[in-house]
Amino acid sequence: MTPHDWETVGRLFHEAASLPLPDRSPYLDEACAPGLRGEVERLLAAEPPAEAYFDPPTGLAALLPTAELREVVARERDDDLPAGARVGPWEIVEELGRGGMGAVYRARRADAQYEQTVALKVVKRGMDTDALLARFRRERAVLASLEHPGIARLVDGGAAPDGRPYLALELVDGEPITRWADRHRLGVEARLQLFLQVCEAVAHAHRRLVVHRDLKPSNVLVDPEGRARLLDFGLAAVLSDDASEAGERSIGGPRLLTPEYAAPEQFEGGPTTTATDVYTLGVLLYELLTGRRPHGTTRRRLPMGATPTARPARPSAAATRPQERDDAPEAEALAALRATTPARLRHRLRGDLDAIALTALQAEPERRYASVDALADDVRRHLAARPVAARPDRLAYRAWAFARRNRARLAAAALALAVAATLGGQALLQQRAAASERERADLASAFVLGLLTESDPREGAGGTTPVRDVLARAERRAEAELAGRPDLLARVLTTVGGTLTELEEYDRAGPLLRRALALAEATGDAPAAAEAHIRLAGRARRQNRYEAAAAHARQAAATALPRGDAAAVLHARALGEQAAVAADRGAFDAAARDYRTALDLLRGASRAERHTARLLSQLGGVLSDVGDLDGSARVLREAAALQRELVGPSHPDLAFTYVSLGNTLELRDSLAASVAAHREALGVLQRAYGEDHWATATALHNLASAEDAAGRDALAAQLYDRALAIKRRLYGDTHGSVAATLINLGYLQYEQGAVVDAEATTREALRVARAIYGDAHFRTALAAYNLAEILLGQRRALDEAERLAAEALVVDRATYGPDDEGTLLTALLLGRVQAARGACGRAVPTLRAALGAIDGRLRDAPERRAAAADLAACEG
Repeated sequence: MTPHDWETVGRLFHEAASLPLPDRSPYLDEACAPGLRGEVERLLAAEPPAEAYFDPPTGLAALLPTAELREVVARERDDDLPAGARVGPWEIVEELGRGGMGAVYRARRADAQYEQTVALKVVKRGMDTDALLARFRRERAVLASLEHPGIARLVDGGAAPDGRPYLALELVDGEPITRWADRHRLGVEARLQLFLQVCEAVAHAHRRLVVHRDLKPSNVLVDPEGRARLLDFGLAAVLSDDASEAGERSIGGPRLLTPEYAAPEQFEGGPTTTATDVYTLGVLLYELLTGRRPHGTTRRRLPMGATPTARPARPSAAATRPQERDDAPEAEALAALRATTPARLRHRLRGDLDAIALTALQAEPERRYASVDALADDVRRHLAARPVAARPDRLAYRAWAFARRNRARLAAAALALAVAATLGGQALLQQRAAASERERADLASAFVLGLLTESDPREGAGGTTPVRDVLARAERRAEAELAGRPDLLARVLTTVGGTLTELEEYDRAGPLLRRALALAEATGDAPAAAEAHIRLAGRARRQNRYEAAAAHARQAAATALPRGDAAAVLHARALGEQAAVAADRGAFDAAARDYRTALDLLRGASRAERHTARLLSQLGGVLSDVGDLDGSARVLREAAALQRELVGPSHPDLAFTYVSLGNTLELRDSLAASVAAHREALGVLQRAYGEDHWATATALHNLASAEDAAGRDALAAQLYDRALAIKRRLYGDTHGSVAATLINLGYLQYEQGAVVDAEATTREALRVARAIYGDAHFRTALAAYNLAEILLGQRRALDEAERLAAEALVVDRATYGPDDEGTLLTALLLGRVQAARGACGRAVPTLRAALGAIDGRLRDAPERRAAAADLAACEG
């Protein structure tokens, strides 16, 4: 083997020796190159596991050939200090463990002057070179200069009878910080408080011009009282040394480091500054929050010679990403150790904590926090729900929930339009039970289909007439040619009006559908009247005229129809439209009931499979809205299986089911599966409709949400931009679909820290929502809430922020009820804005009422903590 191989063997030996026994084999599986593992395992066979207080894995032994290493191991056995041995005034009680450079013993005072138990650190024989002895002396000097309750203090120092130096350190009876936090199942807030204790100890060292340089869980123990204690300054650097002492400036010598926790400049041999400890604290914070390290899984080491310069994943994404090793902790297990679920953990970390950790982990020292105090201050601001320096405070949990609720509803609306697209003459045929009914359907269908297959002579050979022109000609010819058959005219006008509704030609569709309804009622054609009511309900719902939509849906459902399967299909479709209206108004429980009733009507009905599949898909979207994510996924998969059988894998019906399934999977924290579903849907819809189509824009919008949730915010922004561009080309700047994408894009921009862009985008979203929906619509309220949150985060225009929050609260109470989670969070925002304005007389009753009503998962929401802090400040 080459000298480099021996160095690697030595490094791997010391790394593995520092791990608990169960963790050694998985580490070697991953870290060892072929041919090296046997050498490492032979050394480990003679080496007991190490604990804290040990020197990091490195040293002259790593440069020795195998035979000499074996001699070193053999000498270590001779170096053992048995129980009862004296070292200065200390008597050995037991060995605590060994590291690359020495052994640590539990020892007690034996000179009868006083009683005390310490951790006695003794250098190995053969390692007591001049350089290492100088390092040991420097560690003693550093520890003597540090007096802080969070740092294990130096008690004594001297030489053993054989001349080897020792240090007597305060014995900390504790366990590594990450293990202690997991064992106690600390939540995120408690972990942050524990992390702040570490920051205080490190900041004290910095004020004494000492940089630790080896901060890692095994060097931070937590005692039984829950106090974090910092150990092992064996790699510390003293910033006040003269340039003439450059060779000795770092206590540990060149490139002594723990790879998984070291800063990039430590790999590169760059200068050591307090920014080095900021970085390693960032690694520790990342691991405390996520259970993973920023540059790999729980046991992954960087390749030899590698420098961790790549930007790590956001903690919110890392905490819930798929495992990278068979034995890596599952996301559910990691979340459980933090007393939460993966979805809630991702939400809790997203925003401020993502930004804080990634700022500390910047590869360039100058881009990190300027000091450990600055890092700790940002953590404290986050805990108090105040704006952090790393980025403005994130949009509220309520905005997150409502944005995703809107996306699911948007997918359901798209599915409803797809349902309407396939009806026309074929559906009318399915609705007739009597011979006369079938005759009318046949004639109406033949009339419409004949028009749709005609070529426009103006287009020349092979050309086809644009759909709007075909519909206009159908209307004219129907009025002329079917004047004597009002029953047929009603059906043709219903088909034309329904298709115009799909094309969002609402002004043209309305008169045709109303005329069709009048003709059907005049001729006593109950099925045609029910069909016209269904189409009028869909038109009114898409215009957000919910009262009119609900009235038409109820009328269709109440229409007396002939017995038979066709009547059951028509009645089920009427109930489906009634459910869609309820869902758009936020009455998700009522919507679910209507969808289930509709599906019950279709059981056993012939030729009803496609309607069943569509209703299942719509029910799945609503179950997601009511929080039954498992039920939603099950129903949507059932719908998808039925649609694949009926229409094949490339039909838009199936694609819209994939959109709803992708939204549900995102909320279940199955991010990879969510992205895959949305990508599949986008591919189908692009092939079916092309780029400039509302369905493609819908799929892009939902895929953007999934990519954002998966931590790919740059890609998400690009997808939102594409969706927005399509919608603007199709509808102009003032359209409800444009508002929906603007709301989500503004959320993402704010999350990325682009405050100016986020405010501009959200203001446009609010303007469009007001123009389309008016002031009393949930989407207008959502835009108003987001803008109020942005203004509060910047502590400006607070009068406008209070007005916006108050408007949103009125809408939320009317739409969702006073006890809805979103409503309560809107009330908290209003109270926070009032408190920020100094209007405590208004803030106190608002906050008291909202905080008193909160339960469930909102207890962990940062908005609740911020509101509680504001209430305390007002009442204090």
